[in-house]
Order: sequence, then structure tokens, then C-alpha cells
Amino acid sequence: MTSQRPSRAARWRKSAADWQAATLTDRFLFNRVMKDKDILLPTLQMIVPQLGITQIEEVNAEYDLEHGVDVRGYRLDIFATDDQRRQYDIEMQVVDYHNLLQRSLAYAASLVEEQLEHGDKYQQLRPVHVIFLTKFDPFSYQIQYDRCELRFLKHLTDQLQPHLLSFTYLNVAADQEETPPPLRRLCRFINSGTVDHSDPFILKLVERQARAKKNKEWRKIAMRINFNQQDQEWAMEQAVAKEREKTAALEVSVKFS
Repeated sequence: MTSQRPSRAARWRKSAADWQAATLTDRFLFNRVMKDKDILLPTLQMIVPQLGITQIEEVNAEYDLEHGVDVRGYRLDIFATDDQRRQYDIEMQVVDYHNLLQRSLAYAASLVEEQLEHGDKYQQLRPVHVIFLTKFDPFSYQIQYDRCELRFLKHLTDQLQPHLLSFTYLNVAADQEETPPPLRRLCRFINSGTVDHSDPFILKLVERQARAKKNKEWRKIAMRINFNQQDQEWAMEQAVAKEREKTAALEVSVKFS
């Protein structure tokens, strides 16, 4: 049976409560916090320490990639470059749509395509690193951290530079002993808001997250997003309920025909 939609006031109250309770798995909050260079840099240093990142030059939240009217565009959660002109795409993914490999490749290809203009040489291409933080086991390997890099087979055991392409996947909902302690503490905070008061970086994250939630303009936008999502979810629930009612009615009709 279809249900009555909650009142407008009730939906706004829920939006406000959800914003106050949000962790960094909320994409909007994640983007507002991670666009700060002094937050993003140590985060990347923990997630991809092998890259030896020392300085972030540019950060853009909700970065749009458009390559033409007939080509699909993309919106990256966080796009950044470092002082070596390496490019980073950092994504917060809560729902598993079972397309992470395909999305990773599409984002990387789009970033590569954006680098070159007519007449540019291929040697001008800069490394691209795509990083997904997920709230699920992305490939059902039961590991918290996974990474793949574009390398020659004979150089797998050394540090051949530059790594032109890499994909990193970090399941923030997992908590495995094999994961380095600072990264585990970061995952706990992102996933559930768990604060380790002995970790200065986590305390800095707490402060930045609180500051973001107090921003009136961001709060208004986040609540509007949440409000619209509630309407969409309610509409989907009603559509499913109606289909079930039709199926049940048809079964009854066939039974007594």
C-alpha cells in the first residue's frame, strides 16, 4: 500500500538533522572539507605514500570535465594537482553500482584527454592518479586497501618513475590490522566520525568539519540536496509499491478466473 508523503516541515527537519549528523561519507561535506590544501595533502600522503607528495598546487571541488556536446561529461568530487604537475581525482563513493573499474577508467581517460591540445606532444602528458574512497568492499576481495599501477612487468620490483597512471581503492568502512594505523584512524573518522584524540590530524579534521557544518550557505545547499533526495526516494518507494499492488491484483485475478 502506498504511503502518505511526510510533511514539508518534517522533511526540512530531517534535512537539518542529517546535516548535523553527517560524516565525511556525505559527498557534499567531503568536498567542502577536502578542498582545503592543508587537509588534502596529509590525506593523500596517507593514502598514496609511494608517490611522495610534498605540495598541493591546485584544488577544485566538483570539477567538471566536458569534451563536446556528443561526449559524456563527468563531475569529479575533488580534482588536484601537485608541484610536479601530477593530477589527482579523489572520489567519495557510498553506493555500490558495480561499475567502479569502468568509472575509474573513464575518469582517468577524460583527465588524460583534457591535458593535450592540438599540436601538443605526447611527452607532455602528466601522471594521473584516480582514488576512490568507498563505504563498501569494491571488488569483494575482503581487503581494505587496493591499488594498481601502469608499469612495465620487468620493473614491478623497483620504483620506476613516473607512474603515469594509477588507481587506488580504500574501503573506509573496513578496519583491518594490515592497514597502517594513521590510515585506519582516518578511515574511522570518515566513515563514522570516530575521533582519536591522540591524532593531531584527526583533531584538525574535526575542527574543519565543524566549521563546514556551521557555514550557513553550505548548510542551505546541503539541506536542499537532502530535501530533494527525500522526495526522490519517496517517489521511488511509491512506484515500487504500486507495481507490487498491480502484481498482487493480477495474481488474484488469475487465481479466480
